[in-house]
Parts: sequence; C-alpha cells; structure tokens
Amino acid sequence: MDQLAKLLAVTGFPSEEDIAAIDSNAAPTMLRSLQNVPQRGLPSSLLKAAPPEGIDMIKRMLDFNPTRRQGGGGGGG
Repeated sequence: MDQLAKLLAVTGFPSEEDIAAIDSNAAPTMLRSLQNVPQRGLPSSLLKAAPPEGIDMIKRMLDFNPTRRQGGGGGGG
C-alpha cells in the first residue's frame, strides 16, 4: 500500500476509467482507500536534471491505465 500511495502522490488519483481498466477485483477498493493522498508531482530535482523527452517518458510509464502505459522498452505501449 505504501508503494501505491507514493505512486498516487506523483500521478494523482486515477479516473474511474483508469480504475476499470485494471484487471483486478481488489484494485478499486485499495485505490479508494487512498483517495486523500496529496498529489506532489515529480520531484523537482528530477524535473531540473532530465530533458523534456525524459520527463514525458516517465509520465507515460507511470500512467495508471494499463492500456495507455508505456513500457520500459523504449517504444510506445
């Protein structure tokens, strides 16, 4: 749960569409228990050091919706 809370602090709370796209019966309950996690976004040290393309890639890799999330292999989806 702590890892999920840390992810939500960066990404913000997922939409109902994103939650529905997760293939898990437990995910909706777990996520709703963390609705009050404040969103802080990406660390400023990362934003200063990484090129814009790198920041964009990180955001796509952290997309909550598995149908939109980019993998770590470099290409899209």
